[in-house]
Amino acid sequence: TQTGDDGCRTTNNADGSSRTSCDDGTGRQTNADGTIDREWRTEGDCRITTRSDGRIENYCASGAYGWDVDTDGSRSDWTYDGNCRITVYADGSQRGRCDDGTSWQGNADGSRSDTQTSDDGCSTTNNADGSIRF
Repeated sequence: TQTGDDGCRTTNNADGSSRTSCDDGTGRQTNADGTIDREWRTEGDCRITTRSDGRIENYCASGAYGWDVDTDGSRSDWTYDGNCRITVYADGSQRGRCDDGTSWQGNADGSRSDTQTSDDGCSTTNNADGSIRF
């Protein structure tokens, strides 16, 4: 790791990629060929990351909430309560994923499916229409 006079620290990796983090909350990660993979900045308690493919990711309050913008420009907002992350998409659909392996998905029309994943990695999904997927 090298520290410059500008308040930035750069770590150069063996594969030629590097990561630079600065005291002002900005930074970037480059690929081995020197192209920028992602750049980030800090605004208040939020960190906003822009990826080379155009996606933007934001998380605030140490990961308690945030938003993402996909390459097509669609936005989703999410919250994390310490157990589950709930994401609301631009079309009105929702998805929840919990640390205990459970998850659910709600479609924009209000229908919902619930998934339970067991310790062996197998999952069972109960759909709104009564069907079950293993």
